[in-house]
Amino acid sequence: MVSRELGIFKCFGCGLAGDSIKFIQEAEGLEFVEALNLLAKKAGVILKPKRQKTSPEEIKIRGILEINQLAGEFFHFILTKNKFGKKALDYLKNRGIKNDTIKTFKLGYAPNSWDSLLRFLLKRGYDIALIAASGLVVPKEHSSGFYDRFRGRVIIPLRNERGEIISFSGRALGKIEPKYINGPETLVFKKERFLYNLDLARSEIKRKKEAILVEGYFDAISPYQEETKNVVASSGTSLTTGQLSLIKKYSETLVIFYDTDTAGIEATKRALSLAQEIKLDVKVGILPDNIKDPDEAIQKDKKIFEKALQEAVSVYDFYFNFAQKHFDIKDALGKKRASDFLLPIIADIKHDIQKAHYIKKLSSVIDISEDAIVQALLKIANTNHLNDKISRTSPATDSGSKLSSEEYIIALILKVPNDLAQKTLYKLSNEDFYYDETKNLFVKLKEYMLEKERFLIKNFYLKLTDDERKLAEKLYLMEISLADNENIDQEVLEKEIKKIFDIINKETIRRKLKSLSGLIKNAEQEDNTDQLSRLQYEFSLLSKKVKSS
Repeated sequence: MVSRELGIFKCFGCGLAGDSIKFIQEAEGLEFVEALNLLAKKAGVILKPKRQKTSPEEIKIRGILEINQLAGEFFHFILTKNKFGKKALDYLKNRGIKNDTIKTFKLGYAPNSWDSLLRFLLKRGYDIALIAASGLVVPKEHSSGFYDRFRGRVIIPLRNERGEIISFSGRALGKIEPKYINGPETLVFKKERFLYNLDLARSEIKRKKEAILVEGYFDAISPYQEETKNVVASSGTSLTTGQLSLIKKYSETLVIFYDTDTAGIEATKRALSLAQEIKLDVKVGILPDNIKDPDEAIQKDKKIFEKALQEAVSVYDFYFNFAQKHFDIKDALGKKRASDFLLPIIADIKHDIQKAHYIKKLSSVIDISEDAIVQALLKIANTNHLNDKISRTSPATDSGSKLSSEEYIIALILKVPNDLAQKTLYKLSNEDFYYDETKNLFVKLKEYMLEKERFLIKNFYLKLTDDERKLAEKLYLMEISLADNENIDQEVLEKEIKKIFDIINKETIRRKLKSLSGLIKNAEQEDNTDQLSRLQYEFSLLSKKVKSS
């Protein structure tokens, strides 16, 4: 969706948003200047170098990147040239990390000191506020001042696609918890749009038309060292659509190496679901049972990892392998457990031929007729349909996205005529909003709309925080034909708003009933008869409201 008023786009598939230059950057995989030149050419505009004022935010971003670069050099020097880095250097050598790899990835070491990096940066003239904005230092709890975030750890610089250091991760030496400490999100570092090693791997991913996705930093470093260079890491965080979108810029095929324990299976399921949304082909690499990750595989023998890569299977075959390994399919209970695990996965397959293939395979594996499996799948489909009807508190939007009732009412308020929007706002209160993000946006929207005779989204947009702005963008740009149709009868809009308002009202009452239930239980335990009587009366009144509405 595109808003001419705000001059932005919003993709409801992957969540990306931005201006026209950002769109071209993402769609074409270009840098900012390249995208700018492409658009200028299309518009017939000749770009000339011109000195322009730099915004305060841009100055801050440059400053953070400078600090990160200098900090990276500091950590790398300590590791490779200073006696304090010897223990960390020995640790890396014992892990099989070579000198050239240490240099390529600019690995470093943070001295086990409270403020060595802070003093280093202050001496070079950087302001403490800017250093704090980089996330490299942490404010003291019980006194003024700051201390280094990373101390006594191997340092892994995190670089963006352009190779700029945007953050760091610190790995403990030995069995110390937490094993990793990661830098916080900053102006230059957003976890949901970051993949470790993408700057070094992207050309190889393009060449091989395949990306390898691993969990940890060293799971990417070790294969790269052994000439498997199309590997990126999700950095131990839950995989996001934004990360997969980065991969899709360079390849349509993804090979995932995640742990095969329960958590790993769930992570793989999530990755599959997200990959399907953006039409990525997914395979799964399976390591031997006694090896937990690619780093360990390569430390033992790089051929183990290479073999697992060559024999990577489709994600559905991976699930079948898992089921056959973990459930005893010789008896009825084992067949039930295997089918309970596999049927929902098969039910989610979109392609009819592919689905038919795995129905036949499941029939063969558990020795049950295909008709019985099809009937079981139909039950799942009916249950999913019923759950979808129950959970859908508002009509689906034209873009296919589902909104909560709270989001939907705000989306309607943003789109309908001002008088109807104001009338709706008068009826709603803060307690009608359970989620903080929608509640905060509602409060600001109510304040703004009830003050102004005319609602201008661009002016309202300026009053919001970054998080509120993202939600407002999503709701304002989402296509809802009922509200976007200029010729729609106001009575139809009023009926739609009343329907959603009634749903919200019921949800509010149910939350109050749940709260009252807890208070009644406490009053019973404390034998407080007066309070118990009052609470039960209030509970009875609210219950009648739910039944009558």
